[in-house]
Amino acid sequence: MKKLFAILAILVASAALYGYSFYRSMTKPAVTAGEEQHLFIYPSEPTSAVVAQLGDSLHLDVRGLRRYLWLQRTVRHRMVSFKPGHYVVREGDDMRSLALRFASGAQTPVRLVVPDGRDLGRIVARIADQLMADSTSLMQALPPKEQAFTLLVPNTYEVYWTLTPKLFAERMQHEH
Repeated sequence: MKKLFAILAILVASAALYGYSFYRSMTKPAVTAGEEQHLFIYPSEPTSAVVAQLGDSLHLDVRGLRRYLWLQRTVRHRMVSFKPGHYVVREGDDMRSLALRFASGAQTPVRLVVPDGRDLGRIVARIADQLMADSTSLMQALPPKEQAFTLLVPNTYEVYWTLTPKLFAERMQHEH
């Protein structure tokens, strides 16, 4: 009887220790030191590609993120998909909070600089370089050339990287 109790106690202690180490791998800081890093998630980019990008280009230990995603799949029976956007990974962020931020779409705004110039095509191209939208769709969303110049006031705006061309034109109309 004592032998059975000892084996049971060892099994319980082992399971508790494994559970604690599993939890700690998800909640330990992913970025320990250094500058903040920027991550851009594109539409229809699979979760596995985002995890690979975190590991390869941002040089983060993604074991905790993989464990969190595995836990979501097995316990909650749902796949976690990340929403497109611009996200900043800061010192002290853990993999669980990063996964929740990516899944909820809580992105960080970008500072959109509308340049000064006389060529509407170049101005829109420089704006498109800072957003997910392409210059062609931005040009189509803006009014004709004469009115577009009055809307595109050179300034710096805080917008989300996933801002659609239609919403961009409405924002410029509102700022005007």
